[in-house]
Amino acid sequence: MLDFNNPTIEAFEKFMNFRNREMLDWAAEYFQKKGVAKNSIGKNESIEIIKENILKQAFHYFPLLDRREQNQEKLSQMKRSWEQYNRRKQNAKKVRTISVDNEIYLRLKVIKKKHNLKNFGEVIGSIIDGEARKRELVTLEQNNQILKNRLNKSKELEGKILAQKDQLKELQNRIDLLEKNNATLIDTIQTINSVMKTDSTNQKIE
Repeated sequence: MLDFNNPTIEAFEKFMNFRNREMLDWAAEYFQKKGVAKNSIGKNESIEIIKENILKQAFHYFPLLDRREQNQEKLSQMKRSWEQYNRRKQNAKKVRTISVDNEIYLRLKVIKKKHNLKNFGEVIGSIIDGEARKRELVTLEQNNQILKNRLNKSKELEGKILAQKDQLKELQNRIDLLEKNNATLIDTIQTINSVMKTDSTNQKIE
């Protein structure tokens, strides 16, 4: 049996709307984050069972052993957290209005009908998404062109390197041929010199 003579529990009961399932789910999640509750509320549980579970969690979160000021501060923090939760939810659902001229309105209406969209918000969203995709495609095309240019330059450089290799090979062949011709020429000169020396010696003997 729980002792609900705790004044903070009484204030908590006044704060809670036990018929608001969203608030009950939020409170259960809040106590989970604070380490009080281990399990979430079942979706098929009755309001009375949920209320009882929430109050049990509150009893552990606001114990009588704590000073009243501490419990009141924790309850104030819980209330502020609930207010912040509702503000975030309202901001998420907030609708903005914009003014457009009649020509733009008619064009939006045509797009809405053509693509079977629910409202003008979806029309504008689809246009924004479409423009974003176009920008992405343009960026991709630009990047592809840059890569193609780099590839072409690489192939061009590779061709120049191959041409230089062929030129070097041809030059080496010419050098080898010149060296071979030089060797032959040297042999010929040496042979001629040898013959001339022999002839000169024979003439002296005679």
